[in-house]
Amino acid sequence: ICRRGQVSPLEALQANKADLPPLATYSDAVAAAGGKGPAIDTTRRHKAELKSFFKELALYLVWVGCFSMSIFLSRDNTQMFFYTAMFKDVFITNDFQMQVDIGDADGFWEWAAETMDSLLGGDY
Repeated sequence: ICRRGQVSPLEALQANKADLPPLATYSDAVAAAGGKGPAIDTTRRHKAELKSFFKELALYLVWVGCFSMSIFLSRDNTQMFFYTAMFKDVFITNDFQMQVDIGDADGFWEWAAETMDSLLGGDY
């Protein structure tokens, strides 16, 4: 914001535009190099970065696969069936309705305390 009588920086640059040296362009660099463009080798670095990325991605996918297989193959199906049935019995009745109506925060905490007591302290 300029006060009255002051020149803005943009106006000062535009007024002194003739005094500034011209900006170098890509075509100036090509002409200075004898008609050849400047030697910029980005393909080798780009290929190395891609190779590193895919190597890390493959290593990560192998790790996720091994981890998932160790988790899923170590489960006993009979044990999982009874574990699921225990949670159904504790949380849900046979007609898939909540055992306690929760109308407010106190009702929720009462239900949570009763449920956790029976779930963690019961002989299942």
